Amino acid sequence: MAVLAVAEGWAEFSVSRGGILLLSRSLVPGPNLAAEVRRSLAVYSGQTGVQPVAAIYVAGGPDNAALRERLHNLLDLPVHLLDPFAGSDQPDQPTPETRGGFVG
Repeated sequence: MAVLAVAEGWAEFSVSRGGILLLSRSLVPGPNLAAEVRRSLAVYSGQTGVQPVAAIYVAGGPDNAALRERLHNLLDLPVHLLDPFAGSDQPDQPTPETRGGFVG
């Protein structure tokens, strides 16, 4: 699986399998982020070739719906919202827009 963490001013793309980190790249958020993710997947595929990414999880606020749609259309992969605080009942959690920075 792949995870794209998006926060204000930065983004991180990682691929892991079985709890082992296989690729990690820092990316610049903005209008070209989906294309950068596609390039990162191409780098990963060129290195491993036999274990393709089956889905991408995007950690960030619900306002990333447009990014998730672009990724899905560009990559033809399932793209899911990842909330690192889902299911937690702890008070004073970060706002949904800033949670992407906590996925690590």
